[in-house]
Amino acid sequence: MKRRSGFSIKWLFWGFVILILLGIGSFLAIKLEGEPPAVAVDMGGDAFGAEGQFTLSARDPGSGLRRIRVDLTGKDSSVVLLEKSFHAQDFFRGGKVKQMTETIEFNLKSAGMADGEAALRITAVDYAWRDWLGGNRTVINKSILIDTKRPQIRIFSDVHNIEQGGSGLVIYSLNESCPKHGVQAGDFFYQGYPAAEIFGKTDPAVFMAFIALNHDQGRGTDLFLMAEDRAGNRSKAGFPHYIRDARFRQSTIPISDRFLESKLPEFEPLIPDLEEKSLGERFLWINRELRRQNNETFLQVCGKSEPVMYWEEEFLRLPKSARQSSFADHRAYQYDGQIIDHQVHLGIDLAALSRTPVPAANYGKVLFAGPVGIYGKTVVIDHGFGLCSTYSHLSGIDVAEGQMVEKEEIIGRTGITGLAGGDHLHFGMMIQNIFVDPVEWWDRKWIENNITDKIETVRVELRARGLESREQG
Repeated sequence: MKRRSGFSIKWLFWGFVILILLGIGSFLAIKLEGEPPAVAVDMGGDAFGAEGQFTLSARDPGSGLRRIRVDLTGKDSSVVLLEKSFHAQDFFRGGKVKQMTETIEFNLKSAGMADGEAALRITAVDYAWRDWLGGNRTVINKSILIDTKRPQIRIFSDVHNIEQGGSGLVIYSLNESCPKHGVQAGDFFYQGYPAAEIFGKTDPAVFMAFIALNHDQGRGTDLFLMAEDRAGNRSKAGFPHYIRDARFRQSTIPISDRFLESKLPEFEPLIPDLEEKSLGERFLWINRELRRQNNETFLQVCGKSEPVMYWEEEFLRLPKSARQSSFADHRAYQYDGQIIDHQVHLGIDLAALSRTPVPAANYGKVLFAGPVGIYGKTVVIDHGFGLCSTYSHLSGIDVAEGQMVEKEEIIGRTGITGLAGGDHLHFGMMIQNIFVDPVEWWDRKWIENNITDKIETVRVELRARGLESREQG
């Protein structure tokens, strides 16, 4: 009996020792974990302006965060942008803070940092017992450009007469590379395109921006050039301009059950809660929501325009056609004796014989060829620098996306696809994100006065400046 008792106590003792060793081992495994803190920084670019901010996030789910430090070092000076320490729960349990997010604001002018290349260093340390209790360490180094100077804008085009719903052109140069630059027209922005294809390589670089006024933008609309560089420094520059107000036609479009019964079936798969809607409600959804979606499609397509001047001279109008409606007609839709909707017609309807061949209005590249909801079968042609023409309600399409087309080349036939009440062509012109009045682009004199003569005047000025530089050299 004594032997058995001694034997049991011995094994109990060693079992207890093993449990203690396992506990110590587990504890040390946790405290000696080798996973450094995870650090992420969102700066929105690789340059800092005079003032700004960026976001820093760090996490360490194991032993917890001990400290974070952010240093910015330039050629002759440095500044600590953030230095933060986090308390421990106690000696054994590590840090209280397992993750953090900090918005770091800075003012480099007050800190005495000069423009030029700099290094951003982010250091994060946790409460692990690695490195003789010093903790795991994460170090991130990023190259930064400090730029506290605003970009300089020089305007070359000097006459800008633009009509409500119309188009224009602004030519300018920038003294530095800017990811965002162009013309602000009220709430609309028109990105500038590099114009080396037209003017050749120049120093500083020259840019062009076709601009527009929406049909509801008249006198009093703010028009100015804007440029924002990599560091977020922004400049604005006004330019001489004159805005002519325009008056648009008012018309009433009667909608009958017969028309709806013939047209709505092709749209029914798109209408939500179809069975719960009457004919009139289905029409309203198509005329409002689907129209909005379709117009967004045009904007996305025209956004793919290239900085190449494909077109020449005036744009063609559908031959031997009669105008059925004008640009920006303000339409009231009447159903069952009541006005149920109002919309603005963003193009010109041209009627000829049924299935009349439709020529490309000018040289360009087909950006889109296919159905677009209420507009039916549609072709969109890019003419360069954000300028596009659109051809809708076609009965057939004879071109494909990516195809280069000649002026007068047949791209399709007129038709009644989409929400068309009769065979016709809905022709539109777009500048980036706005439909504009096509009549201007059909007018040779308008194009000369507002586009081509302006380009030639700037070309002559640039040549003169180049000759003058060589003579001085």
